[in-house]
Amino acid sequence: MSECKPETVTVEIPFLAWTEKDALRIEVFASVEKRWRMRAAVEIAAKDDANLIFVDLTGADLTFANLRGANLRGANMTDANLTVSNLTDANLGYTNLRGANLRGTNLTFANLTVSNLTGADLTFANLTGADLSFANLTDADLTGANLTGADLTGAILTDANLRGARLMFVDLTGAILTDADLTGADLTSADLTISNLTNADLSFANLTDANLRGADLERANLTGVNLTGATNQGENRT
Repeated sequence: MSECKPETVTVEIPFLAWTEKDALRIEVFASVEKRWRMRAAVEIAAKDDANLIFVDLTGADLTFANLRGANLRGANMTDANLTVSNLTDANLGYTNLRGANLRGTNLTFANLTVSNLTGADLTFANLTGADLSFANLTDADLTGANLTGADLTGAILTDANLRGARLMFVDLTGAILTDADLTGADLTSADLTISNLTNADLSFANLTDANLRGADLERANLTGVNLTGATNQGENRT
């Protein structure tokens, strides 16, 4: 009786079984690498005093980027993510930052003249001494932001959220703050000469020693506001 040998069965290992997951991992890693490369490239360019004027950074992820002193004048940074980035002394004049995420970003002494910050998120951003003259901040979120000593001459802040913002010694001459929310904001010694605060919510705001000459406070909410030492407490106040 012959010995019965077991039949040899060839099994093909489905090495492509994880293709979709691997592809997803590769895509994620590539995306992360791309973001890091972009951030590094911009940082290096900024350090080398490269010309970043009019550069297109639409939707770029520049979180935690160090762009101190960078020249980004006229750049397109629509929907860019600059969370907790360092833009101290940066030149962002005429820059398009519409819808950008600038939460916690350091913009101390930055130049943002005539920049477009419509709908931008500047929650808890540091804008101490920044130049925002004639900037468009319509619908921007500046909750808890520090704007001490900032220049907002002629700036548009229609529907802007400035709840709890620090606006001490800020220059808001001729600024448009129609329907803005300034609840609990600190406007100590702020200059609001000929500013438009129609329908603005200034409830519990601190306007100690503020200059309100020619300011329009028509239909503004002044519940609990501190006007101690304020000069010419506005016009058309109801």
